[in-house]
Amino acid sequence: MLDDGSAPARVFIESRPGTDNKAARIEATIERYANLPPGNRINPEAFKKVEGSDGIFEFKAYQDRLFCCHTPDARVILLFAVKKQRDRHRPEDILRAESMKQEIMKFLRLNDGQKPTKKPRKR
Repeated sequence: MLDDGSAPARVFIESRPGTDNKAARIEATIERYANLPPGNRINPEAFKKVEGSDGIFEFKAYQDRLFCCHTPDARVILLFAVKKQRDRHRPEDILRAESMKQEIMKFLRLNDGQKPTKKPRKR
């Protein structure tokens, strides 16, 4: 959930009709991923790391991509969805996902009683 109370990933999943094969595929992939025994891998055609990103992954179905990231305690946080219409993701989509990940990690550190890490100053 974002600061404004919105949840882009939830909106994506809930906005798809129950009979939509694309949404059903992504939901099934998320379900399989959540129930995988430790050490097992999921089909890379359905879930993989986003090329050129810092720890951003995607659930895939046709052209739909649902970005996500992992927390230090191995939870998966769903971020937002896009329709991929080119060979590579748009750089602004990757930056948005990385920014959301940073905000989530900052929030988790604050709520776990840890101090947020500061970025080193450029000189």
